[in-house]
Amino acid sequence: MKKTTAYRDLVDELIEMPSIRDALDLDSIPAPSTLCKAFDRLGMTVWRVLLNVSLADLPLNGVTGIDASGFERAHASTHYTKRTNLTIQQLKTTLLVDTATNAVLDIHVTTARKHDM
Repeated sequence: MKKTTAYRDLVDELIEMPSIRDALDLDSIPAPSTLCKAFDRLGMTVWRVLLNVSLADLPLNGVTGIDASGFERAHASTHYTKRTNLTIQQLKTTLLVDTATNAVLDIHVTTARKHDM
């Protein structure tokens, strides 16, 4: 089952579903920021293990594609970055994807290299 739920919506759903809370052994429902902070603390090793476990049952065809994309991280205003002498780094992501299932087999994210423009 695929579910695309934002963290805030997930918290709202947990309020409405006591059986799910019981299954997860949650006495209280965490704030959305708690979930975000918990995911941020997970190291890359944990994410790779989770990715590999999630791929275990997929019928992969062995033919893969690679795609690299760059992203501007412009959430801070230009005025703010100049005033504070802050450098906002760009992200470059590289994905290895199975062509039959479109499953992401591996991902690499870096701020060290600029993306192609």
